[in-house]
Amino acid sequence: MIFLLLFFACKEQTKTVPEKTEKEAPKTKIIINKDMFDVRKHVTKILNDEVYPSDDDETFRCLDAILKSDTNEHDFYMMVFRDIIKKSDGALAEVMGQYILDFIKEKPKYFVEKYKTFANEEKEQWIGFMAYEFYFQEDYKTEVNRYFDNILRSIATDSGKETITKLQEKVMNEVANIDSDESEHDTNLTSKLKQKVMRLSELEHEYQLKSLEIVPSEKTIVLGGLQRVLKLKDTIEFIDVSLFQKGIHEIRKSFLKGAKPMEVNGNTYPRVTIEEYIFKTSKNAKETYEMLLNSKGKSSAWTYISKAPHKFLLEENRLYFVGSGGFYMMGMCDEIVEKIKD
Repeated sequence: MIFLLLFFACKEQTKTVPEKTEKEAPKTKIIINKDMFDVRKHVTKILNDEVYPSDDDETFRCLDAILKSDTNEHDFYMMVFRDIIKKSDGALAEVMGQYILDFIKEKPKYFVEKYKTFANEEKEQWIGFMAYEFYFQEDYKTEVNRYFDNILRSIATDSGKETITKLQEKVMNEVANIDSDESEHDTNLTSKLKQKVMRLSELEHEYQLKSLEIVPSEKTIVLGGLQRVLKLKDTIEFIDVSLFQKGIHEIRKSFLKGAKPMEVNGNTYPRVTIEEYIFKTSKNAKETYEMLLNSKGKSSAWTYISKAPHKFLLEENRLYFVGSGGFYMMGMCDEIVEKIKD
């Protein structure tokens, strides 16, 4: 097991930038910072949604402080920890499993007490992150058993032991699911967005690429929109945002504008935004795709996400969202989706 090293010091700050590929453990990089960082001030901003947790120095310092928090601060930092986990995606999500494992190891009795109060959705997210971390071990079954056997030695009550034992079983099963899915198909984590959107120049309105970049989830239309709705509500009917977040490897977003107007000599040009969600497995992508489609017409969340005509496209472990510029483009999403299909 690889432990992330985070140094909380005044001189230069350490930052861990993890990368995971198939069956490859996360890599660790150290960076330094000159100024002391006010952790409590930053975590308060996270709780108040003034800043969003990401794979940056500030978030890693907050996570380090959570692991080292004193007994009288446990409840406050546990609240922060749960909030960061709930909002984690992309590069940050890939390291949360190790933080969860470290947290349980450092505070096993406290964890058991709080874990019992979690909703099922939150429990599944924690289990997913832990399973993903164990998946990268050469012999995950041995590592899962060794880890939880050590935790059990720290638990005195029968109910506490039962909680940890059930958690161990669920984590083991989830790792097996990931391993099974990966064995069926070698997941390609390479983006295909650019080559797809370049084809749109061949359509009638000759779409031109204006921007294409890797983006954090909060800057996306779909996942970012769902996260914003979740800030207003505790849950979203028919949509499990944590299911969406936990499987993401990377998100790319592109914007294109037609070179030819909608009408001859007109001044209205078609516009389209295409988001590419690259998932760690095809199973993650399919589950998210089916969930989103099934929620259409059922969940009121969609009125906050996109009222303009839009379409989804699923290809292996990639999910594409094609969003039009408005109702003046009614029916045009279909030809765009057909053009970007492989």
